[in-house]
Amino acid sequence: MSEAPDSEGPRPLMRALVVLAFVVFSVILTAYFGLVPLGSWFDEFETVDVYARGGWDSLASRLLRWSPRPFSELLIFLYAQLVRSLRTPLIGPMLAALWVMLGVSVVAVPLAGRRAFLSGTSWRQAILLSLGLWCLMLVGHPVSEFFYWPLGSVAYIPVAAGVCAVLWMFIIVGVDGARAPFVAALALSVVALSAEVGATLVAAFCLMVFAQALKDRLARTPAFFANRVVAPLTLPFGAAIAVLVAVRFGRVESEELLVEDSQLAHHLLPALSEAASRSVVELLSVDGVTMTPMHVALGIATKALFCLATFGILRPVVASPRTFRAEGRLLAFLGLACFASLFVSLAAAVHHFGKVCCQRHGTFRQIMVFLGLMAFSVCAAAWMRHASGERLRAPATARTILFLLASVIIPASFSARDVAVDYRRYGAYRDIQKHNWTAGSAPGDHFVYRVPTRGRIVGGLKVTEGTHTLADDSGWLIHSIIVFFRKKSVTFQMVDVDANGRNGH
Repeated sequence: MSEAPDSEGPRPLMRALVVLAFVVFSVILTAYFGLVPLGSWFDEFETVDVYARGGWDSLASRLLRWSPRPFSELLIFLYAQLVRSLRTPLIGPMLAALWVMLGVSVVAVPLAGRRAFLSGTSWRQAILLSLGLWCLMLVGHPVSEFFYWPLGSVAYIPVAAGVCAVLWMFIIVGVDGARAPFVAALALSVVALSAEVGATLVAAFCLMVFAQALKDRLARTPAFFANRVVAPLTLPFGAAIAVLVAVRFGRVESEELLVEDSQLAHHLLPALSEAASRSVVELLSVDGVTMTPMHVALGIATKALFCLATFGILRPVVASPRTFRAEGRLLAFLGLACFASLFVSLAAAVHHFGKVCCQRHGTFRQIMVFLGLMAFSVCAAAWMRHASGERLRAPATARTILFLLASVIIPASFSARDVAVDYRRYGAYRDIQKHNWTAGSAPGDHFVYRVPTRGRIVGGLKVTEGTHTLADDSGWLIHSIIVFFRKKSVTFQMVDVDANGRNGH
């Protein structure tokens, strides 16, 4: 069957818009990826040193007592061994490898499944959608702890990558075939074993699937999910529950709490109420933080445009009514799980600390918003297509591509100047990184650690200027830096790097 013509304009216009969107998305992704070498160490000074010296015993101890994340902790352990062997921090290579992992799930999965698409052109537009989605993970909100901090990235990028891969699998492949359910279960197991927020998401998703299967069985109605779909999910569900139980009776019990608001911390109902109101901010605001009328209006516009773009681009791709019944329900559950993890992340932080903390959690929640919206948009597209009896394999319209382009440009406009500033400072940052490692590795009991102006996108270390020793009450971070470099004291020297990259000291 020949494809229907583009109803919103001539084909040259469509091609021009596709090329323009591809160029814009590629420039954004390249710009952010280019900043990877400017990433920073924080917990690494302590954790990498412990792993490098303690070996497998240290890994077992951290898994049991502090960080029950087998997948991400194993990656950290291997990273520590490489740092020790090569005597270099390997920040750029480590972060680059994790970015590649995310890129595979966001772009390579739909590219590999393009032959399953029902339209000859939709797969190209689906790849364009995946690039836009990747951009939305980066632009408009703080990302330094998620994408430019090795220990943060190694925990949270596998979560985003695994959820995105499963989302694309449900859209393109569904649960047909003998291997698909097991591959999805394996990806969800990686999500659960990488971070607590991932375990929360997986547990919520699996519980919804199990509840649906039980409901169908008790009601003696045709089952949405065959046993070959439900049974493999016991693996990621078990992994998720194990992680959450270990966190509850391991880290939570041993962690020294820094309570911000005693009226919220350890008070369930006030914490849930605060998390609910904060969820509205994270869902509506363009950066997930600021609740001004402009930020809310642009946030709503960004997310609405992304939904419309997803709806239009993937409408020709979704499966037939006969096969989409189960996949549609799985997508709906996955979308709900994304939003559930957002709320639980907020509620846990408020209940535990009395405040919303950790920038990386905020970045994670913004990513889950877009993945959840994508899942629901595909469900809506499938339902409307099947309800109308649509049979044409019409490609997305020029208007749909414009929607996608606009959904990325709006938040990107908030970050463009910050990206430019960090690039102007690039050389100064790299020189300071080299100085710190060289000075720390040099003989002697004392060294000078230069602390530059924090990057707008990549962030940086926060310490107090002055000289510190192990005997000082300077905090664990400063002590870990001294111990890592086998020194007795360190002097932190603040370096004012202006927006043009000039070194002010």
